[in-house]
Amino acid sequence: MIYVVTAVHNRLNITTRFVESLKNQTCKKEIKFIMVDDGSTDGTDKVIKELYPATTVLYGNGDLYWGGALHYAYKYLMKKKLDDNDIIFYVNDDSRLEPDFLDKAIAVLDEHPNDLVTGCAYGIKTGNYLDGPVYFNLDNGQVTHLAAGAVGNCASTRALLLKAKVFKEIGGFHPVLLPHYASDYEYTIRAAKKGHKIISDKSLRYTFSEETTGDNSHKNLSLKKILSKRSKLNPFYKLSFFLMIAPIYKIPNYILYQAKHFKHHDRDAGKAV
Repeated sequence: MIYVVTAVHNRLNITTRFVESLKNQTCKKEIKFIMVDDGSTDGTDKVIKELYPATTVLYGNGDLYWGGALHYAYKYLMKKKLDDNDIIFYVNDDSRLEPDFLDKAIAVLDEHPNDLVTGCAYGIKTGNYLDGPVYFNLDNGQVTHLAAGAVGNCASTRALLLKAKVFKEIGGFHPVLLPHYASDYEYTIRAAKKGHKIISDKSLRYTFSEETTGDNSHKNLSLKKILSKRSKLNPFYKLSFFLMIAPIYKIPNYILYQAKHFKHHDRDAGKAV
């Protein structure tokens, strides 16, 4: 069984395109779609359930954000009798999968059943490589985006697969301390600390629109934007993230690195989270 997990909020057209790509998968395994609908008012739930009947909708009130939504799904799945070989597939709803994506990803995961497998994302318009395995330097907080096919210690949950046995060992997310940005980085770093590598493969190519994803909290900055739950610049969530992944004595190194690279907080190699 494959459990595909995503969160949605008023992006019916985008979510529909994703579900259509899910329907077109050549994978013969049974696929259940777990959709956390965080307060949508555009009828997403009804449309998606009609389009893909094997959908379970978990409802939020609009205040879950990414980390909270994935934790909600985690708690739901933990109540089920998951077989250790079941597969959990965390994915953004703006991702577009090639028909054989799951077949290829499962083949890689079967070769590395104790690890996590991340896809390699490319922009729909530019064709540029945008996301994949990451190396997170636990000494100073530096982030290096690795080439497709590399092995890392960190990744986003834009397209991340793992076996249920590993899923249960890692645990859930931390929606209070990390409601949105860095929730996936903390999750995968925690997995790496437990001995689970972040595997990628060049064949696991998927695309997304550069216009529908990412953080815009650094544009037209205001105090309200900086302190919002969605902002990667929020100092409370930054500190929460650092304290969760590193010893206290290393925090000054993280703060110094962040301050030095503040102007490069967009998606550059070696960026600060």
